[in-house]
Order: sequence, then structure tokens, then C-alpha cells
Amino acid sequence: MAKRKRYACGGRVTLLTQRASDDLDALLSELSHAAPDRRRELHALIQARLTDPGQLADSPALPAGHPLRRQAGIVRRLFNAVTTAPLPPGALADLDAIPRQSPLAPWKLLIRALDAFYRRADTLAEANLARIPADSGPGRLVPVLHALLPGTRTPAEAADFGPGTPAAALVEQVSAGSHGRRRQLSRALSRGDGRALRRLLPWLASLPTAHRHTFIRTVLDHWQRNGGLPSGLIDLLSHQDIDPELPRLAALSLEHSQWDGALLVWDAYLSAAQAAGRLSPGSPETVCILLHMSELFPADRQRLLDDLDVASEHDLRHALRSGRLPAVFDRAALLERARQAVGCVPARLGAQVFGAMVAYYAPRDAKRAEAEAEAWHAAYPDDLEPLLYLIEVAEKRGALRKALGFVAKAEALNRLHPQLRDSRFRLLLASAERRIRDARATLAAADLERLTQEPQANDGDTRAYLVALNWALAQKMADTAGAQTWAETLARTVNNQALHALILATVSELTKVARPQWSASVSPPQAVEGLARACVLFGALDRRVCVPDSFVSQVEKNLDGASVAQLHALCHAGLAIGRPTLTYIAAGRGLGYPGPDLYRFLLARGNSLTGSPSPSHQARARNCLRAARELAERA
Repeated sequence: MAKRKRYACGGRVTLLTQRASDDLDALLSELSHAAPDRRRELHALIQARLTDPGQLADSPALPAGHPLRRQAGIVRRLFNAVTTAPLPPGALADLDAIPRQSPLAPWKLLIRALDAFYRRADTLAEANLARIPADSGPGRLVPVLHALLPGTRTPAEAADFGPGTPAAALVEQVSAGSHGRRRQLSRALSRGDGRALRRLLPWLASLPTAHRHTFIRTVLDHWQRNGGLPSGLIDLLSHQDIDPELPRLAALSLEHSQWDGALLVWDAYLSAAQAAGRLSPGSPETVCILLHMSELFPADRQRLLDDLDVASEHDLRHALRSGRLPAVFDRAALLERARQAVGCVPARLGAQVFGAMVAYYAPRDAKRAEAEAEAWHAAYPDDLEPLLYLIEVAEKRGALRKALGFVAKAEALNRLHPQLRDSRFRLLLASAERRIRDARATLAAADLERLTQEPQANDGDTRAYLVALNWALAQKMADTAGAQTWAETLARTVNNQALHALILATVSELTKVARPQWSASVSPPQAVEGLARACVLFGALDRRVCVPDSFVSQVEKNLDGASVAQLHALCHAGLAIGRPTLTYIAAGRGLGYPGPDLYRFLLARGNSLTGSPSPSHQARARNCLRAARELAERA
């Protein structure tokens, strides 16, 4: 069942303001030349009769520059804004131009109350509502909004949209002429009575556009909230010539509760709009919709598979090819449709399409992702994002010269970008390691000197890694005394025998120098701390830590006193070094710590089981990942 959203009330609130108002032209005409006392009387009459600020804003009875017309324009604009979507900070600053003695002052209070209501600042909403005069136009909304505030509504009122609820009370106040039909609509929605709703559709189609859109939103919201299937309601309304915008409104109402249903409706809207000629396949609007549809897919892979009732991405592709799943669930095809229109849309939108393509293919097809990034860079050479991706790909492939070429281009755009600084540092490290391995002492020493000028060189354990590279260079050049000096400097820098040994072992492997003998005198707490710190260090440097199996086994047996941070690091370490047992044990210890990060340990435990061939382990992995997702959403 769809969750109830506060903004579902926005459309219902709008209904009141669209009720026909009394003719104010006579009052407004008199206002222009009235004496002060009479002007105050007229203000009171206008305040009581005004139910649509737009009528005052557009009235020819007042001069174009009259303060009331300007104030009414502000009220109309901000009222539409506040009942449509959350407002950014400061969006209501223009209301300060409306003085307290203005006939529009109650509308100012109403707008502020609605803004507070939607932001869940219920105390502030209550304070603004309390200052609205009961005999003013917005005054009729006060009791309804009071009932909608959590502190004043009853459970029955919050759970139903039938007679006696705030929503039904609001409907009753909208228009006396259609009072009976609105009550019928309320009852049909409460019961999920599609047959009764069908009888009301001709009346709904006859409403003005603004009323119709509001009612469509209300119908969709309450039909879902009362357990009706969205697909059935949309099918019911789609067969009626009500409004071409219906599928779009339905899709928006479904997005936060049923992404797959919303995707189907967006596809129906796009097809209908293109068939009717309202949208062309290569228009910016179409590309925006396609990108939005691609963003509705859950980021969590397991949730995506669960929602589509498939076991793996292979099964998902088979279901798409066989037609068991509609083609709209092929995210790659959606992006390809957007990709074909890149040359016809603004540059920013085209860059978003390329970015979405790279993000989609990166974990699935590395070559295709790299090709899309190169096309992105060719089309928009001033964009930094494709260069950052190409640097990362070239670095992982060991193409240092190519990566450094991309770094030079990226630095011309933004030298201070943090990701760019990190990439430059890792590339210099890789160059130094390669030159030490090849015994090119002069060039390696130059690289090490450049590395000391980088900001990352001052970080404690990173500085220790640079010391270890100097040790390796001395070893490579058979400088025994120099190697001993650097080894002692490393021991003082890290102050942990296990980390000291892990750094030397890893650097020895990378530079192909003689590995020092492993020390067996490391205490259990030092072993745990050393491996955790090594995993953090080598993870940041994108290096695989070199660690003996016996040492990992020692750590696995001594995790009782490990901190949460150390357990997090060891969870990642186990997966990085191919020891899922370490991840499993560390995650189990981490689950014993109460706190908001439990989902991280559940996620790690699930990941440690996914590689197991055992069906029972696979089932446990899926359960862990589902639980981790649910906890993460709560957090």
C-alpha cells in the first residue's frame, strides 16, 4: 500500500482557493478614491470576500501598479509554489512586502502555515493558523488544517477518506453546486469502488483543468492509500477522455512507493505524448523523461532483482528478451534512446546522458563504459567528469603514461579537484614502484622527491609507505646501510610491528626486492590494529595488502576486543585479500555493537557468503543483503 505523503494535501487545499468569488470590482473601484476610514472598511470587506487572490491580481478595477495588485500577484505565485513542492530556504521572503493591515495578510499567514506544515514544523504551522481571522477567505481552511496536524487529528481521521474525515470536510467546503458528487467520490475512494468511480468520470471530465488535475491527484493518492491497485485505476481512467496529463500525474504519485509501476506509467505517458505529437523523440523534454525513468531503478542490485522477481541479471536479460518483462525495464535501452538524441539537446543535458551511460556500464561492461567516457570527452572537452573516469580506468589497467596524459588535461580544467589530486598521487606512486622494480634509481628517486611535495605525503601511514619505497630503492641498489636506516625510520613512523611488517611485505612484492623475514612476536592487539590500519592505507592507495595466511588466522581468532572502526576495515580487508572468512567473522563481531551502522556489518556478512557454492549460503547471503537494505533505509 502506498505511503501517505503530506504533499498529497496540497491539491486538496488548492480546491478551496478556486471556488468562485463574489464580484469585488465595485469594492475595488471605490477603494482607489476612498477616505482612510472607508478604506479600512473596504479592506475588511475584501478580506472577508476574497477567495481567489488571482481575481484581485488581474482586476482592471485597480491601476496596474497598485500595491494590492502587486501583493495579490505575490500571494498567487507563492501559494501555487508552496502547494506544489518543497520550497528552498528564503523562498517566502517576498511575503514581507505584505503589511499586517492588508486584506491579503491572512493569505500570507496561510502560505507560511502551509510551508511549515509541509516541512513538518507543526508548531510553527499552528502559530500561523491561529492568527488567521475566521471570517477571512483563508479562514475556512483553518479547521481543516488543524485536523491535518498530527497533534489534533484522530487515528480514524488519519486512516480513512470517508465521511467525517478532514479530506471529506475539505471536499464539502469546495463548492455547494457539486457537493453531492464530491461526497460520492469520497465514498468511492474509501471503498475502492471502481464501478461507482466510473459513473463519476463524465462529471470529472467536465471540470476546469485546474480542478481536474487536483482531483486526479486526489483520486490517485487515496485509491492507493486504501489498497486499490494503481494499474486498475489508471486503466479505468485511461479509457476516458479526461486529460492527456493523467499518466504523468499518475507516474509522479507512484514513484515513491512503486517504482516499477511508475516506470510503466511514464512509458505510457511518453508513448501517448509522442503519438499525439506533443513530444518528439529527440526533444530535450523526452530526454529528460528518459533520464528520469532510468533514475527510478533501485541502486541496490538485490532490491532490483527482488522487485522484478528474478534471481540474477542473467535471468533479468532473459525475461526481457522473452517478453515476460516489459521492454521498459531494460535500463540500457532507455539510456540508448536518450543517447541517440544527445546532439539535439543542450550541452548540460547531453553530459548528463553520457554520465548516466558511464555509470550504468561501469560495473557491467568496462570497455563500453570507457568508450562512452571517451565519447563524452570528445563531445564536451571542458567537462572534468569523463577525464576523471578515464584516469581511473587507465590507472587500473597500468597504462600510466595514458593516465598521466589525462591528468594533464584535467589539471588544465581544475587542478585542485580532490579526486584529481588523489589520482595524481597514486600515479606517481605507481611510477616510482615501476622504476624501482626496473632498477632505474635516478628516475625513481625523482618520483619519490615529487611525491614528498604532495599534500597526501604528510598523512601518517601514507608517509610510512613513502619511507618503505625509499627502503625498497636502497635494497634494489644494494645499499645495506641505507636500507637499514629506512627500515628503522619506518618502525618509528608507524609504531606498530604488524603494520611495519605488512608495509614492507607489500612494498617488497610490488618492487620485487627481497622480502624481510616475517616477525612472529606480534601481540594479538597489535596484529588486529596493524591489519586494520594496513587495509585502510592500501585501500586509499588502491594497492592489495600482502599478508601471510597464518597472520590472518591469528587476527580471526583475536577479534573480541576490536573496535567498530577496526571491524569495518577488516570486513573490507577480507574481501579485498580473498579471505571471506575474515569478513564473516569481523561482521559477526560487529553485529554485537548496537548503533546505526549495523547494516554495514549485515552487508559485509552477506557479501562474504555470496561467493559460496552452497545453496544454503546463497540463501543466507540474500537474507543478509535484504535486511541490510531495510536497515540502511531506516538509517
